[in-house]
Amino acid sequence: MAGAFSNFTPYQPLPRWSGWCDGDTACAKPLERAFLEQTPASRPAVRAHGWRLWAAIWTPAAIGTFINDAAKQWTNVGGTKGCWLNSGTVCSGYYPIWMTWPNTGNRLTNATLTSKAKSAANPGATKVRPLGALTPTPVSATAANGDPDPSQVETVNTIGDTPVYNLPPLVLVNRCGISRENAADWLKDKQWEKITEACDQAGQKGLFCSGQICDGTAFVNEGNVMIATESLEQSNYETIIRTMSQQALTRKYRAWKEPDPRPPTIADGIDSRYIATKHMFWPVKGCRPGSTVGSAGCRVRYGALPPWVPSFFKDKSYATNAEYLGYEKWKQVVAIDTCLPIGSSSCASANSATLQLAYVTSTGKGNFSAITTQNPSVYPATVFQHIQVSQEVLEKYFTPADRALLDQAMIWAYGDQSNGFEPGDFLISIAMHVTTKEINSWAFQSVWWSPRADTLGDCGLPLYNNCFGQSPTYGATLAPDSDSPAQSSGLQANEITAIDNATRSSNWRKYYLLTDEYGIRYQIDGQPSRISDYFNGTPPKWAQTNPKGDALPYLPVSQNVYIEPVIHPIGTNCRNCHGRAGFTPGSRANDPAYNVGAGRTGGQTSQCPSLLGDYGDPNTNLCMWNPRILFSNGLNHCKPGAADGIECRNFVVNNAKPVVGGDYIWFIPDGHFETLSMK
Repeated sequence: MAGAFSNFTPYQPLPRWSGWCDGDTACAKPLERAFLEQTPASRPAVRAHGWRLWAAIWTPAAIGTFINDAAKQWTNVGGTKGCWLNSGTVCSGYYPIWMTWPNTGNRLTNATLTSKAKSAANPGATKVRPLGALTPTPVSATAANGDPDPSQVETVNTIGDTPVYNLPPLVLVNRCGISRENAADWLKDKQWEKITEACDQAGQKGLFCSGQICDGTAFVNEGNVMIATESLEQSNYETIIRTMSQQALTRKYRAWKEPDPRPPTIADGIDSRYIATKHMFWPVKGCRPGSTVGSAGCRVRYGALPPWVPSFFKDKSYATNAEYLGYEKWKQVVAIDTCLPIGSSSCASANSATLQLAYVTSTGKGNFSAITTQNPSVYPATVFQHIQVSQEVLEKYFTPADRALLDQAMIWAYGDQSNGFEPGDFLISIAMHVTTKEINSWAFQSVWWSPRADTLGDCGLPLYNNCFGQSPTYGATLAPDSDSPAQSSGLQANEITAIDNATRSSNWRKYYLLTDEYGIRYQIDGQPSRISDYFNGTPPKWAQTNPKGDALPYLPVSQNVYIEPVIHPIGTNCRNCHGRAGFTPGSRANDPAYNVGAGRTGGQTSQCPSLLGDYGDPNTNLCMWNPRILFSNGLNHCKPGAADGIECRNFVVNNAKPVVGGDYIWFIPDGHFETLSMK
């Protein structure tokens, strides 16, 4: 594929044993039936499919004659400088097939553009929203429990104090050779041109984009400790770059005319083979046996990862809470041990692990505090899907921007003492979305790492509005060292064995949990999902009905505990937000008012404020496209109702148009796609 994104060999698809339907309608029938004929058995059926997809997507990539072994967790892809296993002949972990897929970063053919030229040609290329960039919204109305009223205040993006990740000067020192003093001063004074020029002169072209690190070819700038990749199945990726530019979206928007009953959509060319993923690595310093803590071989003894513990936020109402509750607010960390092989007598000892959150300030007052746990639970890197990265891979497989993204993540996590990301350091897999269009109603599954130390006694299943992600229920098996399937997994014992054999490992399931979202209105334990699950007594008016006045059905909470809460409240549902993916060019897209009714892009509108309500698919969702409730000529025909939330005058506005529907695909309307590649 010309202009590919990946340096890790040509594209390699999911293996046949994954259960991916690859356009086969007969294969997809059971998934479709689970959605159309919903019963308590529907979610286990689709969850079994989700587990297979997740396990298969970590199939080792076949990369030339290199070792890339899932069973031994050994790789020598690219080379092994900086690694030490097997007398330095291999690195730990292996490179998975999803790293051969095209992604939403910068194409290799564009990687040599100067960052100044790239910024001018495509000023939105990075598309990072730093976590603190959201301005806290004044709360003028409250819902239950003192939480904001989402019919009056946008709550899909969290409200209040949020972290701001400031670029560490050491990144520019390491990558561009800028002095520490100049790096700090230029960042403080926003001397972007000086930084760009210095990086370009140092041969680090395409690294710096107007105040932040650009997207790389392997990773995109997520703006926090997590290192993100958004990868796609190849054939539909090629469809996207041919037909789905911002210009094409604008043309569709302008061409729509009433009384066409169908809103325009960007997904006409997307077929049932479509797969999109969003993967998150967590950086961890390597600690070579025999090294002294603080030395170049072991700058930081343990990696530190905050684990999701469902009971931590048991006092929050998922249906209405809009506080920032990302991993920076979690109360403890687990330690990740990279001194391999585990048990070596020459590994240094330590009695604590710390996530420093260096250079992380707040939209409120002060900084986000480091999270330190004394005598933490220690997990070897080998219980994670992971990669130890060699010097050769850093130098030959990653672009300057990729390396800068790795540096900033490592420094945010462990401070300047980490010296950024160096040969022999580790990338630990902590979270991944896997989205497919195997069925017309789409299929969402998302996985995250968990120590699996919680119990249902800590946070019970009936507490749907206060507990989510309990490991005995969301795991594939009952416990990490158990081969017995969890009831909700949909897997049988022989199927778990078959996946273990196919992957040559049990890492896919031991410490990972999975949530599913196929539009099935049942809770994880097989109970119907109802509005009463989320509200005690009479629910507020905005939570009861859709814009037509019909009773609003409810979806279960379904989100990835690492990915969503760094932007959104914890009480969200994949389908609800993705179903409102859309593009509105011009003034309507930039209207600052929340109460503009339909036609406003975003995961929430004042007419459809519930983040757990099921407002229908994109083709029927009135929140997205009904022109009769849009505004025109700067006049807003929707206004807050005294008792009924948002009221809109029901008449045709001649120049009102719907948004261009994204058919669940957010990154295209957001512009987080390399538009230079669409020429």
